[in-house]
Amino acid sequence: MKLTHFVKVQLIVFAVLAVVSVVYGLAQYVGIGRLTGIGTYSVTAEFDNSGGIYRSGLVTFQGVTVGRVTDVELNLGSGAPVRVTLQIDSDQKVPVNTSAHVLSMSAIGEQYVDLVPAASPSSDVLSDGGVLPAAQNVSPTPTRDVLEKAQSLLASISSDNLNTVLTEVSTGLNGTGEHLAKLIDSSQNLLRLAQVNLAPTTKLLDDAEPLLLTGNRVAPDLRMSLLNLSSFTRQLAMSDQKVRTMLDVAPAAADQASTTLSTLTPTLPILLANLQTVGQVLRVNVPQLRQILTVYPALAASTMSSLRDFKLGDSPQAPLDVKLGNTENTPTCTQGYQGTLRRDPSEVSTEAVVPNQYCDVAKNNPKVARGARNIPCATDPSVRTAFVVNCPEGNPSTWPNMLARPYATSKQPKNAERAAGQNTSTSTDRAVPYSDRTGVFRGPDGVTYILGATTDTSNGKELTWQSLLIK
Repeated sequence: MKLTHFVKVQLIVFAVLAVVSVVYGLAQYVGIGRLTGIGTYSVTAEFDNSGGIYRSGLVTFQGVTVGRVTDVELNLGSGAPVRVTLQIDSDQKVPVNTSAHVLSMSAIGEQYVDLVPAASPSSDVLSDGGVLPAAQNVSPTPTRDVLEKAQSLLASISSDNLNTVLTEVSTGLNGTGEHLAKLIDSSQNLLRLAQVNLAPTTKLLDDAEPLLLTGNRVAPDLRMSLLNLSSFTRQLAMSDQKVRTMLDVAPAAADQASTTLSTLTPTLPILLANLQTVGQVLRVNVPQLRQILTVYPALAASTMSSLRDFKLGDSPQAPLDVKLGNTENTPTCTQGYQGTLRRDPSEVSTEAVVPNQYCDVAKNNPKVARGARNIPCATDPSVRTAFVVNCPEGNPSTWPNMLARPYATSKQPKNAERAAGQNTSTSTDRAVPYSDRTGVFRGPDGVTYILGATTDTSNGKELTWQSLLIK
């Protein structure tokens, strides 16, 4: 049979398509691209241990397969002891700060490498020859270590105790399947809610770090407080009967206290207000009160000692001797009192007062510095003397203008001297009463005078209350 030209063309096209399909299938299945390196780039990941990773193991990035493991070798030089070569598809852009984790797909130990991006991925991506250092990679715990820890844990548990625990758990959970199912369903909702609020939860944990550090610092104080609380609770348990009695009596006592306070309600505020005034006075006199409280015990002891053996018929004078020594006080002044004799306290008769008795010492002597010898003169305060006659202008009866009329200008100079031997008194002189507070008196002629006023200070203006304060 002779084939037509059209049939030949169809056969040739079919053969070409079949060859291309077979070649493409073989390339995808066998991995010719990975074998030749076409369309891929290689990255080296360093680990402290291999964790069971092997050649041709999968490489995933965010759950998507992006390549395979092409080599696992020991590093005898510097750096991590295990170097794993990862062949990644060229169209996958992996940040340079990505960490590599060796994980298992199943319980039978099918390991793979998972590339986990950082919380803040870098803008730079891995390229051919890039390295993921061991510091940012995570190696799995060796299975041997896990089994050894599990064996140690199981060996530390007593078989009898474990049997008791399992029996109690079985008894406690028996018949609670429906409730456990509801609990698991509710926990799933709780987990979904926790995932939605993951960022606030993370922030809460970060913010709780200072609080937890503070808790670690005050741990000894907390431990001591708990010990004290334990002692208090033990004492409370020992005093249980007394506490119960107090609680039984407390309502009646509270009622009585309430009644008492109600009775005091009208007067207590007034008393407290008055005590506030007394307290202010006492606060001003705190030094004196302190002195009284210091001296009173000694004074009371001396008084009790004097009266201890007192009997009826004894002398009325008790042997009480109180010495209030003060080294800062000046010695007692005795000069100038020679004419005054000491009298017995029992004498009550009237005795004439001896005149001109005062501390007659030098003016700069510290004895009785504020005594009569230092009284300032009214006419010149710089002059101090015990007698008015020793002042610059003598007795007040000799002062000019002493009896001037109010607001009247004196025609006689203030310091005019009287003529020698002139007699100023007349037969018409009379003594009249005057107010020592205002200095106003009325003369025999019925005219009102002000003692000491010599000039008119009103200047023809009406007097006001301000004129009493301002001259």
